[in-house]
Amino acid sequence: MSSAAAVYIESHKRLSDWNDELEFLGFVLLEIVDPEGIEERGFCWHQAVDLPTIIDMLQHACSIPNEKLRQTLNKKSLKYFKTLLDQCRQIRNAMAHHQSPDESRLRILQEKKENLSSWLQSIIRLVASEFDIHEVKWCPYTAQSQIQATYNESTISLDDGPLLLQREQILESVKKPQIKSTSAKRKSKATEEGRKRHWEAFKIAQRRKVERRRDIDTQKDEYRRYKLQELDGDYYQRRQLRLMQVDRIEYLMASEEKEWRYQRTRYLEYEASAVNFSSCISFTLALLAVSAPLWLGLFIRCVWKGAQESFGRLFSIKDVSF
Repeated sequence: MSSAAAVYIESHKRLSDWNDELEFLGFVLLEIVDPEGIEERGFCWHQAVDLPTIIDMLQHACSIPNEKLRQTLNKKSLKYFKTLLDQCRQIRNAMAHHQSPDESRLRILQEKKENLSSWLQSIIRLVASEFDIHEVKWCPYTAQSQIQATYNESTISLDDGPLLLQREQILESVKKPQIKSTSAKRKSKATEEGRKRHWEAFKIAQRRKVERRRDIDTQKDEYRRYKLQELDGDYYQRRQLRLMQVDRIEYLMASEEKEWRYQRTRYLEYEASAVNFSSCISFTLALLAVSAPLWLGLFIRCVWKGAQESFGRLFSIKDVSF
């Protein structure tokens, strides 16, 4: 088998398992919240409802005032639950369109699936306890059940045990073949051989469980490392942006301060020159006012001396004529 085929089969199997688990939880919640609505959508057998229809019905139930979801959850929880339901479509579309996402995309989808599964199980228990509902009938069907044509309903308890674990246990019980012994001797031999087979199967199962747990831990570490790198990168990018904005603000403040100092200096120089000119005029006027008697005295003396000289010359001419 080529690597591309192995990657596609493994990813498609995981997406199918996630889609089946979400369909199971959505079916259980719809059986509690709106069983009549399933028949109105054309599903006589309620369990035949598919995931897109479940998402549409649950989102519609979140918007109706008198529905059980609106009576149990607050507005903030309902809004977040509707957002998770929208994200659930990504898993179903990836499975239905036979996409082959890479490991990082699968980790993101797995985290969304686990978050939605946790919310669905919490809401199921909350609504069931609120309206006193204790169990839901569910019919497991697998490849073996289709061959043997045995379709027996099982009871899903809403009071104890995780719902997905109950589903897994019921499916395992359906898949196990029932072997009937024909004689006591053969039964004893089969029991001895069965013990060995069971022991070997148990060791293999434990080994697979350890490897699976190790793979899950590795995937969680890789996802945690990826989220930390993404968080650090986002932080440093925003920090660099803020530092650039600070530099820009400092440059603008320096430019504004330079312009302010220039304008203020010009205004102060003009004011100083105006003050100096007015001071000179005031000093000149004050000097003239103080020295006015002196100048007036000099003027009168000059006028008097000129008059004396004029009159003296006139009298001297008259004496000569006589």
